[in-house]
Amino acid sequence: MSTGDSRVQCWQPPSFGWYKLNTDDSCLTDSGVTSYGGVLRSADGDWFCGFNRFVGCCSIIEAELWGVLEGLSLAWSRDLKNIFLEVDSLDVFHIVF
Repeated sequence: MSTGDSRVQCWQPPSFGWYKLNTDDSCLTDSGVTSYGGVLRSADGDWFCGFNRFVGCCSIIEAELWGVLEGLSLAWSRDLKNIFLEVDSLDVFHIVF
């Protein structure tokens, strides 16, 4: 969302039989210390699992990509194949897709 954009965005569930993976990163601008996290939810909006990790010093794009990798690995390790991935970075979107 750009500065001054007043649109409200709400989480939308995936279609029946799918899970939605939402990831995000956090970076302290003073030190460059980053972390990432994510949540996997069902089509009913029920929380399935979540994760978070401290990364250290890296770019916010790298942290977001680590979150995507861990989230997908977590889902696949639980034999979940129908995953709808939602990220908030256009750069990460272009790298992944």
